[in-house]
Amino acid sequence: MAEDEAEKDQNMNTESRNFVERRRGERRSYRTRPRFPLVDSDGNLVTHNRRRIVDRRLARLTPEEIQAKRSAHGIELRFRGKRYEVNITRPRLTLGRTHLCGLQVLEGPVSREHAIIRFDDGKVYLEDRSTNGTYIRLEGDEQDQFLHKDEVRLRGRGKISLGHPIDQNPEHLIRFEVD
Repeated sequence: MAEDEAEKDQNMNTESRNFVERRRGERRSYRTRPRFPLVDSDGNLVTHNRRRIVDRRLARLTPEEIQAKRSAHGIELRFRGKRYEVNITRPRLTLGRTHLCGLQVLEGPVSREHAIIRFDDGKVYLEDRSTNGTYIRLEGDEQDQFLHKDEVRLRGRGKISLGHPIDQNPEHLIRFEVD
């Protein structure tokens, strides 16, 4: 009888090592937080609140085909030799001075969170949130488009300058190309 209880205690100890005991309302702790949105093992897009957005048109494709479809549309930015992409798997990129921005521009008139580029429903938008405004020049245009606390849809190729007109800021230009 005592041996049975000792064996039960030993089994419970080995079982409890496999499980983490949490109090009610306590969340799982991760060493690193997952980066959302992400594509799960079934090829579904998972947003930050763990709900899935299922694209039924992609349901019968191989993982390689799914990746090719999802990266086909969006915007590619180039700044100081680095490439940045905004598309369905990474629908938002913040431009600014702080280290929390995805594209960091360390220059005087650039605000901490200067602008946001977002991919929404197959289109790319630039939203200015700065004090000094953002200048955009599309390829083939002669003049800059000034944006201040406003939003514009980006198309084709062009240049973005944060806080200065494009001609006055040749070193800190962000080049873009929309697919």
